[in-house]
Amino acid sequence: MGLFNKITIGQYRGLNDITLDEMGDFNIILGNNNAGKTSILEAVSCWRTPDRIDNVVRSSILRISSKRLQARGSAFDAFVNIFPYHSGNKTIKLSSVINGERHHLEIDGVVETRFLQPVRLSRSFSDGDAEEKEQSEIEVECFSGVLKNNDSTIEVLVRSDDIRAELRELPLMPINFISSAHHLTNSVVTKNLLPHKEEITKLLTMFDVNITGFDLAYEESGWYPTEMIHHKYFAPVPLSTFGDGLKRVLGLAGQVLMSQNGLLLIDEIDTSIHISVLADVFKWFVSACKQYNVQVLATTHSLETVRSIVNAVTSDEACEMVVYRLEQIRGKSRVTRFAEAELNYILNEMGQDIR
Repeated sequence: MGLFNKITIGQYRGLNDITLDEMGDFNIILGNNNAGKTSILEAVSCWRTPDRIDNVVRSSILRISSKRLQARGSAFDAFVNIFPYHSGNKTIKLSSVINGERHHLEIDGVVETRFLQPVRLSRSFSDGDAEEKEQSEIEVECFSGVLKNNDSTIEVLVRSDDIRAELRELPLMPINFISSAHHLTNSVVTKNLLPHKEEITKLLTMFDVNITGFDLAYEESGWYPTEMIHHKYFAPVPLSTFGDGLKRVLGLAGQVLMSQNGLLLIDEIDTSIHISVLADVFKWFVSACKQYNVQVLATTHSLETVRSIVNAVTSDEACEMVVYRLEQIRGKSRVTRFAEAELNYILNEMGQDIR
């Protein structure tokens, strides 16, 4: 059984009073567009460091691209939007059972304009001196309130002109998030993949039988290494010249390794992976998650993806799969749970669609 046994979302974005109960090792969320599937992943990621408001800020911007974040105030707007829209008071309520222990997280406050000292701007020079500019008080839109984590209560202030979303402290547990565009906006070949070249190269041959390996190429003038693919018939070439499916699988592999003994959250797990290789990809993926003790909570719209994962999981008696169907009915969120044996019968014997 994975880390999370149960997750309850009292309030978060458009979600209200839903519970993912009796979670398995591999958990899939189904639902129509705008049902709130990605919001569930965001809410769960708040448990990465539940006593830090910047972790909640970080969770609120997971679905936003780096280009959109460059716009002034966009990160603050994303944070404010995790709270229910209809209420003046801003409150989110989450609870969970992790390894049999109950945990509670609540944030309550208001958005208001305050007169505050501006964040100091500094500029460093080559001789080591620094210049600082300070202004008089300015109007700043803020969220002010309290964060309650189990029995502790912390006063918090999130400023729109100085919003922080980076965490340097060690997380409570390894929780990582893969967006549907992760393989397009992030490096997917990382140092932690290199010791596993042989195993992962076999996976990549599903996309091209002539791939012989991958590596990171460093140049003296470059800030970052270039992700390279080795091929039987030509010199090493940048990963960027290959299709998105190959990049997506490399990204999944890297995040499994980073999430050892933790939880991996995946939005649209089948993105860019062609139906012809779904079965083989997920057979490998389920096995890798078991090997590194990674619990998975993922979303999808694809019935073929669910069927491929069910078939991969049912071949391993030690792995348990659960599917949750999320619906919005008259403004209320509803979750229906399907256990593994029930899934196998509905999909493979009755041929019905559970979406």
